Amino acid sequence: MKYKAQGVSIGEDQQRQWPLVRRGYLKIGSPHIWMGRNILPEIASFSVDTKLDMTKSSYEKRVERAQRLANPKPWWTKLPFFSSPTPRLAAVDDSARQKEIETRLAKWYEHSPPDRLSPAEIEDFSNAWSWEELAKHRDERKSSYAERPIETTFQGMLFPMIRKVMQLDPNLKSMLAIGCRYAYDLHLIGKEYPALHLSGVDLHVGLDRLNEEFPEITIHQGYALEMLERGEIGADICTFVSTATCFKPREMDAYFTALAKQSKYVILNELVDQLPSGRVPNPGTIEDSVPSLYKGSSDQTVHFIHNYKASAERAGFKVLHHRAYKPDWTDVYRLEMVATTVR
Repeated sequence: MKYKAQGVSIGEDQQRQWPLVRRGYLKIGSPHIWMGRNILPEIASFSVDTKLDMTKSSYEKRVERAQRLANPKPWWTKLPFFSSPTPRLAAVDDSARQKEIETRLAKWYEHSPPDRLSPAEIEDFSNAWSWEELAKHRDERKSSYAERPIETTFQGMLFPMIRKVMQLDPNLKSMLAIGCRYAYDLHLIGKEYPALHLSGVDLHVGLDRLNEEFPEITIHQGYALEMLERGEIGADICTFVSTATCFKPREMDAYFTALAKQSKYVILNELVDQLPSGRVPNPGTIEDSVPSLYKGSSDQTVHFIHNYKASAERAGFKVLHHRAYKPDWTDVYRLEMVATTVR
């Protein structure tokens, strides 16, 4: 004897392998017959062209609703912006050129602490740019900001994330930009959120003079990590833009550890650099930070592609948003992330 379900004929010796034992319904017009352990005899009592209705029973729906109420999803999972998928980028490259970079990195570590800059390095970086170079940088930034919408600049890519965080937590009172240099982007944020206390920190000598047109922004000149650790600076929101690639892996961990003690949110947008082969590693899946040369240049300074998500989570942050992608107005990949200590 043969029976038909979903238009497929099965023999008696095949009945026990037929996957109708899955949870669901067997709909034969009316009434509905529950598909449980005794499903095979029930099927046998009917003949041709039975149709399956795999919709859930009202009981199952009530159970799922009770489970959702008992274990509600965090508020950030309900927002489309914070649920953007991260595209799968290329795996980490291991070319000979990359090994050369790693050799250069090993030489750097010979005279530099693994988790911070040495006093000598702080001094060197603080005076690396002359006033003329800083002024030229300021003028180039001004020109760039005048030519395009702020959201199509690397600094402006933070704005949608900042707005979303302010919408979710309107009681935030302060924001600190780590690596601010010329703080025009902070100035624009201040126009949108006049009650927000704004501050910026960077190593460059002459930072106050560079930003003297923004009296509403508190400017700190110095090494941000140690200033955070000493409690000299801090804010509800801390941001990084094209800054954290300069940090060594353990230094990046130290930043997140210091920020976790005083900040509610960290928002960053960082370069995901190409490796010498031209491939781009996925910052969300690499186990260790990958050394690279900034934008593939011949500069001797080593930069890093970090797994920012893993580093933030080790420090106790909850990552709300994490996306690696290439904006349509530039030819480089960027990593944007929002993380919080708020529970």
